Amino acid sequence: DHDTPLLGTFGQRVWWNSEHWGGPGSPIILFTPGETAADGYGGYLTNSTLTGRMAQEVKGAVVMVEHRYWGESSPYSDLTGHNLTHLTLRNSIADFVRIAANAKLPFDPATSDAAHAPWIMMGGSYAGSLSAWTESTSPGTFWAYHASSAPVEAIDDYWQYFVPVEKAMPRNCSSDVSKVVEYIDKVFAKGSKKEQVALKEKFGLGKLRNDDFSGVLEYGPWQEQSNNFYNPHPLTVFCDYVEGAYAPNITTTTKPGAGGVGVVKALEGYAQWVKEVYLPESCQIYGYDDPASIECYDTYNPKNKLFTDRTVDNAIDRQWQWFLCNEPFGWWQEYVFSLPLHNLQSII
Repeated sequence: DHDTPLLGTFGQRVWWNSEHWGGPGSPIILFTPGETAADGYGGYLTNSTLTGRMAQEVKGAVVMVEHRYWGESSPYSDLTGHNLTHLTLRNSIADFVRIAANAKLPFDPATSDAAHAPWIMMGGSYAGSLSAWTESTSPGTFWAYHASSAPVEAIDDYWQYFVPVEKAMPRNCSSDVSKVVEYIDKVFAKGSKKEQVALKEKFGLGKLRNDDFSGVLEYGPWQEQSNNFYNPHPLTVFCDYVEGAYAPNITTTTKPGAGGVGVVKALEGYAQWVKEVYLPESCQIYGYDDPASIECYDTYNPKNKLFTDRTVDNAIDRQWQWFLCNEPFGWWQEYVFSLPLHNLQSII
């Protein structure tokens, strides 16, 4: 704890690449992958990524530091609430400032600290926010900052996240997803217990309570987050299922128009996507052996491994959940019922 140094110290792993370093006094690019173990991020030391390319351009070196409490840089192996109390934004910023100010890097142990060489802090997503927040709250050590995709504005009820997702959907898919959600809302609000269970069983989620079931449905629109250039567009696959147009399970011989296929067919397609694409093996990353298990989605079970796994490499990223609950990061994708929003329903 930087405010209570008598508590002692712990080690943080560091990687570096001095391939393009121009000698004493040359820039040092500091990067952290943020809320994850740094293993596997070695590519950010090379010129195939922005950090390494920046180092090449300015004749600098790249230093990658693992964030406190992740990987092998955690002061505790058992992440109880008490042991997580030192995981704060203040301490995290202070870690990187202290490293830059006191660095004795192997390729230049005498003049590699920030008093003798210009340090540049770079990062993306949360790590980008760290860069921006460091400049704002602890200036004077780093000479420059670069923040990419950095959510620096805290929004607690960030329902707006799904607005561009809805706009990215084909119009028939957007229309049908809204109809499905509206239908499910009505069943949960006015349907009998038997009707509600039957609806959830259609999705393979009959054992879940209504809110946990609804949480799984949200992963359909979430597919936009996984877009890349080398695999089928996940959101398009989801929409093709909803519209009954995903081979080899095509249920319509004509291309759906802008109005979609209607709630009956769309409900079947949505359920099919959940059962065939999303659910299989999805709980295995949380430690469940059965590929068909849905136990990881049951938030009412106190024995759920999401709650009981306190190891540093836990699958739910317990450290990040701690951050979200104890720092004003916001970013919760939740719906504010008082806002009259088109195409934004109470479940998704």
